[in-house]
Amino acid sequence: KLSDKEERLWNAFNAVDANRDGKLSPSEIAAAFPGEEIASVRTMIAEMDKDGDGSIDFEEFINAWMKKEENQSEVDLGLKLGTLIP
Repeated sequence: KLSDKEERLWNAFNAVDANRDGKLSPSEIAAAFPGEEIASVRTMIAEMDKDGDGSIDFEEFINAWMKKEENQSEVDLGLKLGTLIP
């Protein structure tokens, strides 16, 4: 069973994962933040994308959130995605 925090993170992740493939693509993230340019989104993804596939899976999403909570502000996308969590 997921903890309350993990469940909120999972719900936020799924809110952005429009095609339900378990990964957040640049276009899905850009759609979640309409004012954000795709080049900026790609740069933010590159900071979080540990496996180099050009998208963010749930584990990478969790890691970004943990960095956000540790106030490691170099992960801008983690901060932005945090706004989706109630």
